[in-house]
Amino acid sequence: MNERIAVSRPLLPGNGIERLAEKHPLRVWDSITAPSTEQLAAFVGNAEIAITVKSDHITSEFLDACPNLRLIALMSAGYDTIDIDAVLAHNVIVSHAPGVLHHAAADLTFALILNARRMVRPALNMLHDGTWHTLELHEMLGLDICGATLGIVGFGEIGREVAARAKGFSMTVQHFDVGNSASTELSTWRPLDDLLATSDVITVHVPLYPSTRHLIGERELALMKPTATLVNASRGPVVDQAALVEALRANQIHSAGLDVFEVEPITDTSHPLLSLPNVFATPHIASATHAARAAMVDRAVDNVLAYLTDGTTITPIPECRANH
Repeated sequence: MNERIAVSRPLLPGNGIERLAEKHPLRVWDSITAPSTEQLAAFVGNAEIAITVKSDHITSEFLDACPNLRLIALMSAGYDTIDIDAVLAHNVIVSHAPGVLHHAAADLTFALILNARRMVRPALNMLHDGTWHTLELHEMLGLDICGATLGIVGFGEIGREVAARAKGFSMTVQHFDVGNSASTELSTWRPLDDLLATSDVITVHVPLYPSTRHLIGERELALMKPTATLVNASRGPVVDQAALVEALRANQIHSAGLDVFEVEPITDTSHPLLSLPNVFATPHIASATHAARAAMVDRAVDNVLAYLTDGTTITPIPECRANH
């Protein structure tokens, strides 16, 4: 296999891969089953460029098996499954796809808020189980979104889009961000503990770093109102999942809306976060719109084309910029 470019998935939205194939021969993974790290390393082989997705784990052993690899073009914004020390040691550039999925992720965040807060899942179960009867006024009661206080943890592109949508629900919006303590016309900055204690809905939008792993844990959950809803559409390990399960079981908080989990995928239907009635969960679909996913592929392709033109990329990850 002499192709310089290897693509780790065969079915990709948009025409980005076709656009690249018009100019350069490609090696494309030909199974709908995702490759393991070992399979992907063997597939990439002697290629110079690999176009991958976030769930492809890039390790030092992977890079050892791909000695000619110089660019990994991610079709995602997050890159926490890449061993950064290893890619730097192997002199490999990593590019990613920021700035293209914030609208889709913010939309999905509000879907989680609405479904969790209004207890849509148990209502659907009642409908589909055939147990719907004439409801009494005290049954199936959710909590209001309109007029509630929204706390946003992480005020980047997605967090700001969530704040913009919250205005349409007449929500009071406050945020915590490590890198910037400024308030904006959309939101007021608050210290994290204050935000947790005063928000009706807390939604998390931070990258996964060692400093953000279990950012929301037992202590933070204890600060929240018993009527609070926690939403996580960022990365699963940002929330201590075991602590969250206990808080939900004890009705320490009202509900949770989750698109991400500490270990993915979940295949056990008895998983506690799938069996609790006060959890509304989706399988990591925040970016799953035609437009967002096509834009992610396009961004990866544009990075590859730029690299092939002059050895640089448009959106390298921050850790690679110094060597770029």
